[in-house]
Amino acid sequence: MLNKRAYNSDANFINNDAFNDIRYSADIIFSDPLRPAMASKRKMDDLIPNPEIIMKRFNPNAGFVFDLPPQMRWENIGIMVKGNIYL
Repeated sequence: MLNKRAYNSDANFINNDAFNDIRYSADIIFSDPLRPAMASKRKMDDLIPNPEIIMKRFNPNAGFVFDLPPQMRWENIGIMVKGNIYL
């Protein structure tokens, strides 16, 4: 929100739970999923909510940004471009 003011942006931010009854459209979806506290190895399937579920819930043409744990190894993260996952 501070950057929005600093750059005089017309962006709108909606703070909401992705599993509520959402009736918004968005160009970009940002998600900061919960990480299990005691996991020694981080995997996408352990994140709550799972990023893949978030991507299925919204318009596939929207942009997605996920704040992933720093302990996640790059080989465990896939990048989706136009519906295709690249590992």
